[in-house]
Amino acid sequence: MRKSMSGRKGVEGIIAVVILLMITVAVAGVSFTWITKMQKSMQDDITKQQEAMTKKASASLVIDSAWSTAAAAPMHIFIRNNGQYTFTSSEIDNMQVFYNGVPHGTLSTIFDDATVANPCIGNALAPGKSCEAVDDAAGTIDWVGGSGWEFKIELIEAGTEARASKECRMSKDNQLAC
Repeated sequence: MRKSMSGRKGVEGIIAVVILLMITVAVAGVSFTWITKMQKSMQDDITKQQEAMTKKASASLVIDSAWSTAAAAPMHIFIRNNGQYTFTSSEIDNMQVFYNGVPHGTLSTIFDDATVANPCIGNALAPGKSCEAVDDAAGTIDWVGGSGWEFKIELIEAGTEARASKECRMSKDNQLAC
């Protein structure tokens, strides 16, 4: 009987080593999986941040001109994309319109582009391209303030933080030019 007990002790030691090795491999596998997932998540976050920064850096708008031919005539604004980013139709439609620093709504709620050949509303704006926005006489902003009247139009696209502004002045004959 003694011989079989001493032989059994040797087997128990081997089984213990095998179990310890299995536990070590399992812990290493779990650790590897956890570290890999964490690294992937961090890489995805960094990629999203880089894309957002690139979008902001390459987005740029300018108001080329703005005018109205009479006190009750529609206000026209020509907007040009002078950056490298293509603004989606939703970004253009939801662009905030400021009048003398006061927000008055979005481009699509203030301007009605149904009468122009190259409308801004409902269309994307590619780099180097322009579009026209027209506020009809029944618009939400009273653009007319009399002879010598001055104001500032500013457009801000929230996602890219692209801004465009124009100083305007009403002439003595009620012609608005910016």
